[in-house]
Amino acid sequence: MTLSLKHYDVFLVFRPEDIFWDRNAAQLNSSDANLHILNLDRFGNCGVLLFHIWAGSPHVTRWSEDPFSLGAYTAGEPDSGDQDRRAYAESLPLDVSHT
Repeated sequence: MTLSLKHYDVFLVFRPEDIFWDRNAAQLNSSDANLHILNLDRFGNCGVLLFHIWAGSPHVTRWSEDPFSLGAYTAGEPDSGDQDRRAYAESLPLDVSHT
């Protein structure tokens, strides 16, 4: 089986008074090999950390198909409203074939 690693970029922006890292360090160390943290504050972007995250797990989660989660991981579309959120919060009928 060939796995394709996914890569995600996450920017975290902190207020200047909340900066907790060495502002002169080019990167921050992590014990997680799937995480690389760049200190963009050092390069003029005040309070910004860039996280490069590589998802190395071959396990694919499909919450909508998992009989135990019953679609529990739900996110609204950008144009969804309060009615959609109320519908997401409602209980699903129990499918006894999965018990």
